[in-house]
Amino acid sequence: MLDLNSVRTFFSEGAKLELSKSDGFKLDYQLQNKDYAGIIVSLLTPELSENFAVEFEIRGTQRKSKFECKLVSSDGTGVWWVVKPDFEINENWQKVSYKRRHFVYAWGASQEYLPAARQIELVLTGNENSKISTCKIDGPQAPLYMS
Repeated sequence: MLDLNSVRTFFSEGAKLELSKSDGFKLDYQLQNKDYAGIIVSLLTPELSENFAVEFEIRGTQRKSKFECKLVSSDGTGVWWVVKPDFEINENWQKVSYKRRHFVYAWGASQEYLPAARQIELVLTGNENSKISTCKIDGPQAPLYMS
């Protein structure tokens, strides 16, 4: 379960990121060139089930971007991630779902099975051909969902 009150943002000098909260949260990005922007969301229940999934909806005007979905281990010493170097974002809402099998070890103290995570990070990086564009992460009740 996500702690939506804990949402924090980060971004490079040239990027813009606006966060709004209601039933869930909505992010509006503006990226140019290799700018990056992201969010960090804490988990209220850090234990990960055997068949968990991270799900959200996304749309935008940036055609191809590098997208990272990271899980930080419960002790903060390891990261597991899904990296999509040519992530397609278009103007229609698209559902994104990453299951346990999609996450691979990125760095940290242990490469062993990830039983728990304390936070999720979503990072979007523009490419060198990017013009200023916008990306929205949104959805119905819980745009970012752990099951």
